Amino acid sequence: MQNDLFCGGARFALALEELYLSFGYKPYKLPGFEEYSLYAENKPFLQTRDITVFEAGGKLCALRPDVTLSVIKNARPDDGVLKLFYNEKVYRKERGRLKELGQTGVEIIGKVDPSTEREAVELMLRTLKIASESVRQTSACGDSACGDSAQADYLLEVSHVGITQKCLNACGFGGKDREFAAECIRAKNRHDFIAFARGAGVDDKIISAVVSLMSLPSEPRKAFEKLSDECAVLGVESEIKELKSLVKGKENIAVNLSAAGDPGYYSGAVFKGYIRGLPNAVLSGGRYDNLLGKLAKQSEAIGFALYLGELERFAAQPKFEPDIVVTYTPQTADEAERLAEKFRKEGKRTLVAATAPRGVTAKIIKAGEEQC
Repeated sequence: MQNDLFCGGARFALALEELYLSFGYKPYKLPGFEEYSLYAENKPFLQTRDITVFEAGGKLCALRPDVTLSVIKNARPDDGVLKLFYNEKVYRKERGRLKELGQTGVEIIGKVDPSTEREAVELMLRTLKIASESVRQTSACGDSACGDSAQADYLLEVSHVGITQKCLNACGFGGKDREFAAECIRAKNRHDFIAFARGAGVDDKIISAVVSLMSLPSEPRKAFEKLSDECAVLGVESEIKELKSLVKGKENIAVNLSAAGDPGYYSGAVFKGYIRGLPNAVLSGGRYDNLLGKLAKQSEAIGFALYLGELERFAAQPKFEPDIVVTYTPQTADEAERLAEKFRKEGKRTLVAATAPRGVTAKIIKAGEEQC
């Protein structure tokens, strides 16, 4: 595993690899590309609609814009459960330009019981912890990515697609009405939802229950208390029980029902991971039995992906410039070497050169001149 641009590259990748191996997960390597039909038939589940296509061996192929679809297609779980991790490249167009982006993740395919789901959550939290520590190490701890060390550096938001769907079912919405109401819930747009639901003749108790869920507190204990108050109206007891089991005894977790994903893809708990100082989610995942069903796979699955491109885009890059440049003439070369060794023992990055590189911001010392 290697990521050359972010957070020490190999060290960061090795930390993640060691984490997943310590849980007994197997590394998984995918082919460099897939047949275009795999993505063409599942475009609604892709983060991009812009796929790079080419012909190879008489077949129409595509550079991989997504990893999970490829894993599902190629993986062959045995009678139990397949637990694997990957470090792959995906290819997406941004502002009209094709970009190669790193993506690391975990997939669990087969029988997924509550214990397996809790393990997946633990891996998400540990993955975010490793990523956040790497961001801090490369941010010189003084900018927005570091901040007050007393605050949590990462956060995992948990939601459940079943709660959103039961809210919409209770309202009796279908078709375009269901899509509009679902968007109101995701955006926490209480005003438009109330007006729309009342116009559709939805019972006031149901409207009140759904609106209450839009303003859930993020702290899990308080969120579950409020969810429990709406159980009788919306029938979300099983979903609450599942979420309680997933977050029990864990820190750096928040409840946010607006984070629920596409019900055509996800079938249960949904997750978004954030690192303080970075504006967008760097991790996403969830239970995706529905996706397997659409690909004619009679199985269960849960997984997540860490978007290395998102980290690279916003995290400060490591400092590669030296602290000191020692310049020399043919007569002072030996002195330059002696000075460089002295500074390196003091922990300073020291470059020895006949002339200082153009634009260097490091302190420049000429060998042979008296040092203060």
